[in-house]
Amino acid sequence: MVTVFLTEDGVELNGLSWLAPSSDRRYDRNVPTPEIADVIPDFAVAAIVGLDFPQIWRDYLRDSQVNALLPIDPQWLRSALSSTLNLDLEKDIIAWTTGEFALAAIPSASTQSPLPLGVTAFVDTTDPKPADTFFEKLDRTVRDRYGITVEPEKVGDRTVLRWTMRQQGLTVEHGWLTRTMAFFSIGAVVSDTFVGGVEAPLVESDRFRAALPGNGLANRNGFFYLDVATLLASGGLGSLRLPVEQDAIVRAIESIAVTGGIQDERRSRYDVFIRLVDETNAAE
Repeated sequence: MVTVFLTEDGVELNGLSWLAPSSDRRYDRNVPTPEIADVIPDFAVAAIVGLDFPQIWRDYLRDSQVNALLPIDPQWLRSALSSTLNLDLEKDIIAWTTGEFALAAIPSASTQSPLPLGVTAFVDTTDPKPADTFFEKLDRTVRDRYGITVEPEKVGDRTVLRWTMRQQGLTVEHGWLTRTMAFFSIGAVVSDTFVGGVEAPLVESDRFRAALPGNGLANRNGFFYLDVATLLASGGLGSLRLPVEQDAIVRAIESIAVTGGIQDERRSRYDVFIRLVDETNAAE
């Protein structure tokens, strides 16, 4: 069930989904709001935050059996990781991503960067040892198979492993922010924007709070956020050009936010807010 509201700032959608009457599964209403979002700086232009990625992956696998329109074929992803990086998706990666996780598009702090932003994954794991094994295996594979140089770099008080790529400007970095929180970044160098702590987190910024659904749940189990206006203004889409009609629609959107949470033991809730550009402010 979906309810649509028109507000003075945009369009809001509130949706409820139910477990099947025959299902023995029950939602846990005591799941906390993720705190990992505090590591994302306030100038990030996009973010996804959630809990328990293995469960999300199991749900995706189930849905992929009945929905051929899902964007990623699980078997293709498994094969691609195995053939290019010698990685087992479930055993080497998903198995240790059991805590909170986040994915963020973060603009580079350097005006000299050939790429506008870096895409960074953060995982707060309950078992750091297999995560270390994964990173060691990955570094060894890219070094031995593709001749990529992997060297430690000091960023603040932390050691970050950085790959030197043949593609100018493309950088891969990974390391640990705390004893249990790992990160992996690709694109522009952005580790200096969050290693050592973030003074102003995204979730505390006015533009993020203004983007959230007004009728959403107070206790969110995760969210998706996209600052469309800033992404377009910063050139974050690179050379991508949309057709005129679609471009006009996209440029009318200020931001998009989706929040999710548990309504009760059998119902989950999803809230979407599409905030539109204020033409009054734009004109000024």
